[in-house]
Amino acid sequence: MKTSTPTQVPGIFYREGHYVIDHIKSVKGKRIHIYKSGFLTLEAAQNEMPRLIERKLAQASSCFSSPLFEDFVKEFKRYRLNHVRPSTLQQIDSMARVHMKVFLGKPICQTFNPQTIGKWYESLLGDDSISTQWKNKIISACKKMFEMAWKWKYIPSDHWADISNILESVQESKRRTKEKKIWTASQLNRFLSVLPEGSDDQVMFHLFCTLGARISEFTGLTWDCLDKKKGTIEIKQQVIYIGLSHFVLTEELKTSESYRRCKLDQRTLALLLRYEERQNPSDPKEFIFPSSPYNHYRPTAKSTLRRKMETYIQLAKVPRITPHGIRHTKATMLMAVCKNMAEVKAAARYLGHSATMMVDTYGHAREDSTALIVQRLEKR
Repeated sequence: MKTSTPTQVPGIFYREGHYVIDHIKSVKGKRIHIYKSGFLTLEAAQNEMPRLIERKLAQASSCFSSPLFEDFVKEFKRYRLNHVRPSTLQQIDSMARVHMKVFLGKPICQTFNPQTIGKWYESLLGDDSISTQWKNKIISACKKMFEMAWKWKYIPSDHWADISNILESVQESKRRTKEKKIWTASQLNRFLSVLPEGSDDQVMFHLFCTLGARISEFTGLTWDCLDKKKGTIEIKQQVIYIGLSHFVLTEELKTSESYRRCKLDQRTLALLLRYEERQNPSDPKEFIFPSSPYNHYRPTAKSTLRRKMETYIQLAKVPRITPHGIRHTKATMLMAVCKNMAEVKAAARYLGHSATMMVDTYGHAREDSTALIVQRLEKR
């Protein structure tokens, strides 16, 4: 015979042949669901209920006792310090102060919830003053923040799951980016011609223009990256600067395609080998281009390379471009001589790009090339 649960015991119910604890408690405005089934007697459920409530409330209080948003950002930056570049930490500061200022001065348990995040996300999407690219960076950083808030038990798992579903990358079309400044082949040769013959700068900029490497990859080159027999340079590490005086040499590159071996032309290889004789490195871990003749274990600073490049640009009287503009120049020149997709893939591998990125960025059709393929089609 089915027995009804006594009304004087709230939160305990008789369902399908056994007793069930099914109760709601409120903690700091948050509803906590307490549930457990399988009790054969009412007394067993009554005895278990206080212990179950105490355990659930302890778990909930650890989640909901959370710091203010600005204190959480500081904690988050300390955690990210060993994982990202200093510039990324500066971006996080900017995002917190400018784009997440509605959260300032409030405990994150009150703001890191689906309702508040949903409203903030909608306002971010509706702000036309922010570019699509920057919106996606903000969303990516926020996802990481909310994930860490869940891992540190500042927010419950269901909040994190709901928030991660809300935050999606912006799919609207990107704004038209500025045209990349590059040199023509004659301008590049004019730049190389003003480098002092036999100087260290001649070797450095010949190699820099040959590799078309990212500046952090180039300054991170050590002598063990050079294979003299094969005439190649291996890109396998980069320098990350922390502040003005500290740096880290890391084997973590930008993408998986960034790890590569680059073949050197005969002139650049000859210059590099003569330079090696002058340097006479005693350790393969010494930097190829050190910061000074007295410290071969400290790389040339990026600012030094930029300053020297600016000097030779003025001497050569060529348009001013950045060191990264050299990389764009190299990519454009490689694309210009590619005749099929296999060669495009080889060019992309040389620069540490994916073939798709190479085609999308540097494979824009010109009017003369379009006319040329039409003529080829007509001859068939």
